[in-house]
Amino acid sequence: MRLSGRKIFVLLLLSAAIYLYCTCVFRIAAGEFALVRDRESGERLVLGPGFGFVWQGVVPRRLEVARYALRVPEFIEARVAIPPLAELESDHYAIRVPVNAVYEIVPGSFRAVSSTAGREGHPGSIFMTDYVEKAFAASLGSYLAQGYDRNAVMRDRERIAAEAADLVKGRAARAGISVIGLELSGPMVLPEQGTYLQGLAFLDDLRQIEHNNKKELLVLQSQLEREKRRKKEYLEKLSDVSKLVKSNPDLLKYIYIDRLGDDVKVILAPEKSGMPFGLSLDEEEKLEKRKGEIDNLR
Repeated sequence: MRLSGRKIFVLLLLSAAIYLYCTCVFRIAAGEFALVRDRESGERLVLGPGFGFVWQGVVPRRLEVARYALRVPEFIEARVAIPPLAELESDHYAIRVPVNAVYEIVPGSFRAVSSTAGREGHPGSIFMTDYVEKAFAASLGSYLAQGYDRNAVMRDRERIAAEAADLVKGRAARAGISVIGLELSGPMVLPEQGTYLQGLAFLDDLRQIEHNNKKELLVLQSQLEREKRRKKEYLEKLSDVSKLVKSNPDLLKYIYIDRLGDDVKVILAPEKSGMPFGLSLDEEEKLEKRKGEIDNLR
């Protein structure tokens, strides 16, 4: 059976359409969204429920597609450092706030480009954890600015949580995340007042040690610089002496004599050069035989 050119063209067009549909068209179920990553450029695209078309799919294995739920319940434990004990970088001196959050991704405005969670977790999780910690740090700020007051934080915990929730909702909305609910899942873990005072004393000790170490370092650096200058000056003097001796070789004779012990009163110098022990710097020259001198070795 022979096919006409028109039918061949239609078949090719149909094959291309099927290929594009299979590689470039994505069907996202209700209640889900897809995060499509371009392996070449690293760009990310968010596809909401329904059908989405991504032209880069024509290149085999160029796209990486991951699907996630739109609405996510998540437990988050925020860590808020108590100033100035944040320098100690220890949970022992920090307030821990357990929070239950429920949020939903808005595909059209979600900041997928900044997401680094990838396959290891939900893309919205990294944003929400950051927003919750910053929000509670801000709402607790007035209780920590003039010194840690544990009783005041315990008394106003509900007001602190409500203020933090409002902050989280505002920041999350700008990132394409709609916060459905955010509330404390239990009591805040608050360091005792005595622990806070011990932390301050420990921090003072560390600062004093650091101060002493810096002083010792400055002293060592100063000594090192002086030693470097001394050695430099010594090498410069050696260089000057070397130049002087090179131009006046007889100076070594006097330097040698000057270095002899104080008990030496007389120096016998049988050589023509006047230097004992064969230390003459003069070039060896063959001396002419004196008249009347007899060579007993002949």
